[in-house]
Amino acid sequence: MTTSDASQLTITAHRHRDSPPAQAVLAVLARADDADLALTVLRAVASRRPDIRPLLRRPRWSRLVAASQAHRQTAPDLVPIARSLTRSLSVAPSSGGAAPRTPALISARLVSTAVHLDITASVTGRGWTTALTSGHQLAVDLGMTRARVSRALTAAERWGWLRLLPAHRGAMRPARAPRIAARDRDTVWAANALTEGMLAGPDDRLHDLIASLREPLWSYTDGGAAAYLLAVADAAEVDPRGMGVTRQTARAARALLDSIGDPTDADMRADAADLLGSTEAAVAAAERREEELDARRADVIASRERTQKIRAVIGALPPVPRAPEGDGHSDRAPLTAWRETADAAVLPRIAGSPAMLATWEREARRAQERAGWDLDDLVSEEMAA
Repeated sequence: MTTSDASQLTITAHRHRDSPPAQAVLAVLARADDADLALTVLRAVASRRPDIRPLLRRPRWSRLVAASQAHRQTAPDLVPIARSLTRSLSVAPSSGGAAPRTPALISARLVSTAVHLDITASVTGRGWTTALTSGHQLAVDLGMTRARVSRALTAAERWGWLRLLPAHRGAMRPARAPRIAARDRDTVWAANALTEGMLAGPDDRLHDLIASLREPLWSYTDGGAAAYLLAVADAAEVDPRGMGVTRQTARAARALLDSIGDPTDADMRADAADLLGSTEAAVAAAERREEELDARRADVIASRERTQKIRAVIGALPPVPRAPEGDGHSDRAPLTAWRETADAAVLPRIAGSPAMLATWEREARRAQERAGWDLDDLVSEEMAA
C-alpha cells in the first residue's frame, strides 16, 4: 500500500479530518511509502489538527508505526480492489465501436460496483479475493430485471471491469477484480478520491455513500441510478460526465438529489426513500423474490420425489440387457423387448401426469445408456432406414 507523493497523503489526511486522531494517523501511515514521509505530512496537518500533535512524539509515534507495519503484513490488500472499483465507476468502456447508450453504461457501472463491493466484503470477512455473483439477487438489490443484469455483467466483463470465472453452484459465478490495463491507469489515478474513499472504511462519508448502492433510494426510485453516480461524483469531486452521467440525465438526477438534502447522510437517504415509496417497493421486490425461491424449492423437491419413484420402479424391473460388444447395436431386439415390457408396466400408472411421463423417459434413457446402448446412434439408424 504505497502512494507516489506527499500530496496524496495530504488528501488522505484531509478525508479523515473528522476521524479520531489515531485513526487519521494510521490511515496516512497505511498509504505512505515510508514513516518519515508520513511524519512530514502529519506535522503539516497538525497545524490544523492540534489533537494529532501528541501522537507524533515518541514513544507513541513508534507504537503507531509498528502497528501500521503489523497491519500491512496481516491485513488483506484492498488497494487493487479499490482501484478496480474506481475504474468501474470512472473509466470509459474500451470495447471499441459505437459508444454504449447511457442506460446500458449506467447499468454496467452499477452492477460492476455492486460486485466489487461484494468482493471487498469477501476479502475483509474471509480473506477471499472472489465473490459469488447471483444475477437474480443483483436484480432485486439494484431494482433491475434479470435480463438487464445479465447484459450488464456481460458488458462489464467485455469492458475489462470484471473478471467472471466459470459457473459455480448452478447459475452463480465467482467474480474477481481484474488487473487495471495500462491505458486506464491515468483515468483511475485522476479519480483517486474514489479509491481513497473506499480504503477509508466505514464512517467515512464517501465510503459509506459508495457502499449505499443497494439502498432503495437508488434502486427503486425513478432516476435513482443516475442520481447515485452523480452523488458519488459530487462527493469525490470528479466529473460526472466521465462516469456516464450526461447533462440531460444529470438534470433529473440533480432534482432527486436536491430533494434528499445531503445524499451523503444515511438518515436523509432513508427518509427520502420512505417519502418516495422506494422502501416499500424494495420490500415488495424482496418478498416476490422469496416467493419465487419458495416455488423453485418446491419444484426441486417435487422433481426429486418423481425421480426417486421412477428409479424405484426401474429397480424392480428386469435389468436392461447389456449392449453387444463392437458395432453389434444392430441387434436391438433385447433392448426393444425390455422397453416394451417396461412401458407396459409403467405407463398405465403414470399416464395422467405429464411430469412423471417426462421423468420416466429421462430415467429410462439413462438406464439404457448405462447398459452400453448408444441411443443417438439407434435414432440415426432408424432415420436412415
